[in-house]
Amino acid sequence: MATPIWEGFNMKFVFVLIFCLIPLYSSAQKVPSGNVPSVPSVNQDSEVLLRLRAIHEAPNYKDLEAVSPDARRVVEDVVQDGEGFVRDRAISALATWGDDAAWQSLAPLFISTSTPEMTRHHLLLVLAQNFGDRSLGLVQAWLESTDQDKRVSAAQALAQIQTERAQTLRDQWGNKTSDPEVLRWLSRSVR
Repeated sequence: MATPIWEGFNMKFVFVLIFCLIPLYSSAQKVPSGNVPSVPSVNQDSEVLLRLRAIHEAPNYKDLEAVSPDARRVVEDVVQDGEGFVRDRAISALATWGDDAAWQSLAPLFISTSTPEMTRHHLLLVLAQNFGDRSLGLVQAWLESTDQDKRVSAAQALAQIQTERAQTLRDQWGNKTSDPEVLRWLSRSVR
């Protein structure tokens, strides 16, 4: 007949060992106090990336900061090094911060000729939506383009800006162009 595994162990030793290890284990599980900065984890960074890849929603900065205290760094990394629709989602998310740092990251990307053309079209719309009048110089440059797609994108972006300066620019270009697609967008105004 087989002998039980615990036979021959000194049970006092086992109990002492357990009671010594429990405080060590529980102290390792404590959450840092409020005055200790939290360090973003790989899981938090992965959650930010997962939200950028979501099919049915485009996250804004509030959504992403709720997941990770370092969300902005992750988003900026994707804006600089990402590809395809995930990069476009990161561009949209970064623009929602709406601050100078976001502008300084996105405007040069729009101006760069190495940025893919479709990304530049997306950037113009996002800049207009989130920065308003600040983007009017970029919009005007594309309204003056000989490329119809650029002019249409500029007119679509201009429709997103609800200011007197934007309305003045819509009126000016409405009188300068005969392109029906551009005129259609210049006559619109998103409310």
